[in-house]
Order: sequence, then structure tokens, then C-alpha cells
Amino acid sequence: MIQNYKDLADDACLLETVQCLNSPPTYFCKIINQAFKEGAHKIEKEALNRVLVSRSETDMTEIKEVHHQLYGAKLEDVVATNTHGNYRDALLSLINGKE
Repeated sequence: MIQNYKDLADDACLLETVQCLNSPPTYFCKIINQAFKEGAHKIEKEALNRVLVSRSETDMTEIKEVHHQLYGAKLEDVVATNTHGNYRDALLSLINGKE
């Protein structure tokens, strides 16, 4: 039993799952923030799209609040600063929804 626990503790996928289940908005903020870090890879940038598209009609308001608490910046401002053109406009539209 103890060996199985140790095997699972080293599983990055399991860790990500637990973090997401524990606090989805915090987890999604982490994913968003990683996409804008220096040297972010294509996978992290694609994750930004997935989070914003999948959460835009469910809990985006809470994600925006948690993002501001965690990083001291509005999610909209971070996206507007780090993206351009039509892509920026599309992401901001997902973030702001029907506000």
C-alpha cells in the first residue's frame, strides 16, 4: 500500500488532477500564468486557449477574481498586454463574456 502511494505521489498527471479538483479557479490561474512566462512552450500557450474556451461560460468570473488575488493584476490586463490583434480580441471576448 505504501509503495503504491509513493508511485502515485511521483505522477505529475495525478498531481495536476488533485490541484484542479482542490481548487479549479486557482489551478486554471496557474495554467494561464504559465502561458505568459518567459520561454513558455507551445503546450503551455495552447493550454491558455483551452482554459479560456472551456471556462468562459462556467466560472470565468471566479477565475478572474482569484487571478487578481494571486497575481495582483486583472486577467484582462495580463492578456491584453501579452497578446496581439484578433487573437487578443478573441481571448478578451472569452474572458469578458456577456459583461
